[in-house]
Amino acid sequence: MSNFTSKAYHPMTGALETVGMLDNYFGHGEYGVKFPDGDIFREADVEFPVEEDDKKTVKEGVES
Repeated sequence: MSNFTSKAYHPMTGALETVGMLDNYFGHGEYGVKFPDGDIFREADVEFPVEEDDKKTVKEGVES
């Protein structure tokens, strides 16, 4: 496993952002998802866009 970047919806704002995927941050095989504002969440607590979501900037149903 390794560190890499991806896109994910911020759990608090719903904004689609580029994130850092931090290998083993929460233990063996458990990625931490680091957002540009410095917030880090468990991978299981973050929603990642599917291909057709690439044009959206905010997750539907989330008020910012």
